[in-house]
Amino acid sequence: MKLVNWHWVIAGILTATLLAVSQVYTSWQRVSPDWQREISFIAYSANVLFSYLVWVVLAVLINWLRLKIPPFTHKQKSWFGWHAGLSCVIGIGHLFLDSILLCAVFGFEIDFLSTFTEKLLRWLPYEILAYWACLGLLQALSGRFGQQIDSSSETKAFVNKIPVKFQEQSLLLDIDDIESVEAYDNYVFIYTTAQRYLLKRTMLQMACDLDAKKFVRVHRSTLVNLYKVIAFSTLPNGQLSLTLESGKNVVVSRRNKRDINARLKHSLYQPGQRSRIDIKSADLGDSSFQPLR
Repeated sequence: MKLVNWHWVIAGILTATLLAVSQVYTSWQRVSPDWQREISFIAYSANVLFSYLVWVVLAVLINWLRLKIPPFTHKQKSWFGWHAGLSCVIGIGHLFLDSILLCAVFGFEIDFLSTFTEKLLRWLPYEILAYWACLGLLQALSGRFGQQIDSSSETKAFVNKIPVKFQEQSLLLDIDDIESVEAYDNYVFIYTTAQRYLLKRTMLQMACDLDAKKFVRVHRSTLVNLYKVIAFSTLPNGQLSLTLESGKNVVVSRRNKRDINARLKHSLYQPGQRSRIDIKSADLGDSSFQPLR
């Protein structure tokens, strides 16, 4: 699941807006008539709306934390403690910001400390519950979409050849000969072990045409054929570097490092064929990964 899915962001904004509108009219009735004459209804409504919209931003933050500290897994044994602490920190921070905005609406004529304390005692459990609900929902959506992608990749018919131009000639390039693909505006550079081709196609179109079991996105603008990887190593800064057949080195983004490492370890070779890389030495903690001689 991507860090930001704009369809879900738009759905979250609409949901937050509807909840804010429904609360404005009920909470406004609880404001004393004296205060209603002192403050603007529009300003009060904007404060409530902003408080709800903050949760859309928090959902993106929670998704980032979910990717950094995977929940509901035995691989990260301390995940519960981390997310329990983060839920409290994020909840307190949200209530602190909400208290400041509420005091600003009332012209700071109400006591901030008492307002913040009241919100903390009343709403912090709900903030923590909302954090865990958001975390569980994001994890469930991630698993569901991951299963859909995996199942669709098994049945989808991928292209075997791509038409390219080279020296005024049109060629049909075999997909298995492609070593890597790099985005260049609305074009892509296709690299083989000996040649480079320019094709008018977006990276998204290329990713849809290529088999995801062979071609993986190592960072935003590059796809790599895992069957063309002959070695990889960990750089001093912790990033993963792949060495391809042509001798070219490609650096993997930190976000994709774990997935690429696992793919290289478990599914680099086709069934029935001997891997060109020593799978036994591919331990996630190793600093290097050398090819067979």
